Amino acid sequence: MLGKKVVMFFVIILLGVSLLASAQKGKLLNGKIIVLDPGHGGSESGTTAEGITEKKVNLEVALRLEKLLVGSGATVYLTRKDDRYVSLEERVRLFHKYNPDLILSLHHNAKPYDPAANEVSVYRPSFPTKEAKRFSKLVMQELVKATGNPRGALGPANYYILANSKSLPVVLAEPYYFTFLEHLKLLKKPETWQLEADAYYKAIILFFDESVEVK
Repeated sequence: MLGKKVVMFFVIILLGVSLLASAQKGKLLNGKIIVLDPGHGGSESGTTAEGITEKKVNLEVALRLEKLLVGSGATVYLTRKDDRYVSLEERVRLFHKYNPDLILSLHHNAKPYDPAANEVSVYRPSFPTKEAKRFSKLVMQELVKATGNPRGALGPANYYILANSKSLPVVLAEPYYFTFLEHLKLLKKPETWQLEADAYYKAIILFFDESVEVK
């Protein structure tokens, strides 16, 4: 009987430590400004397959991620909150307007000429800020863990929003392929959208945790 009480005591202690750690992690986002950029929208659907569009998935993931971030104290701006067209120029203007701590552009990939492609790709500007470099590595890490997809490209790209936001902590990520059959099945499911949002959320928490070293 005494043994059970001792075990329960340590369980309660560990639970308390875990709850304290979670509370401390949650405070990491207080006062932080984060911009989410769901790619495409309106007349620009992005890639499309079997009735599902990239613009929809991008937005679904962004809205779920927004909820997680706001719930942890962050101020979150979206370049679009519904199915509307927003030009690349306007997206970049909004990035600079909000002067955020982080910018995440959400996309999904397609390679019709290589239907076996199934890796995670994460991009940052050429000559990125140290924040963009750190964040891109964490996003890659958490997306690979969450999706089980292999690690793909991680590094600079010349996409318009990256090339014109070099002074900002901006990252563009593409964790799934519409042209890979297994991915397409997953992209139709809300569970996948939430899984992806959770992975981004974890990467953002880790980014602001100064005790986390990123190699």
